[in-house]
Amino acid sequence: MADTVNTVCHRRIRQWAQHHSVQLAIDATCGRGNDTLFLASLAQQVIAMDIQEEAIIQTRRRLGNLAHVQLYCHDHAHLDQLVSEPADLIVFNLGYLPRSQSPLITTAATTLPALDAALRVLKPQGLLSLACYRGHPGGQEEWEAVQRWIIRHADRFFCYQYSDGRSDAPVLLQLSEEPFTL
Repeated sequence: MADTVNTVCHRRIRQWAQHHSVQLAIDATCGRGNDTLFLASLAQQVIAMDIQEEAIIQTRRRLGNLAHVQLYCHDHAHLDQLVSEPADLIVFNLGYLPRSQSPLITTAATTLPALDAALRVLKPQGLLSLACYRGHPGGQEEWEAVQRWIIRHADRFFCYQYSDGRSDAPVLLQLSEEPFTL
């Protein structure tokens, strides 16, 4: 059985973090807090956000009282408004809030400005990680917009891509100025 996008994402981030000091990590779409909790194990400070209050509540429950994690109900398109220092690592898990009744999904309209904001705060040797979910309504269109955004920035980053090969499977993209492999 193939690894999941999240398994590969966390494994690669953990490997990257072995060679980089992670002072500040940003979870730009905290959802239920899985990535936030993972980042809290690696970084000295974590800023996590989601536009849905339900996601913030779920993440807070998962985290308990971790003093080095700040949670915000905030649009990822404006993530740079929450950051006062450069970030070492920024994670996006695009799509929708699993097991939620909310109709909200991430879309190119906010994701592309969020990626631009991420570039403004990401350290030169930082890592930008995106999990793109293509199988829900609107997911394929967002994925195509993210691909075009990456092509526009191809001269700046090495891009690692992982998917299990299905046409609607999630895709992991990790961008960094220096290549790294497992």
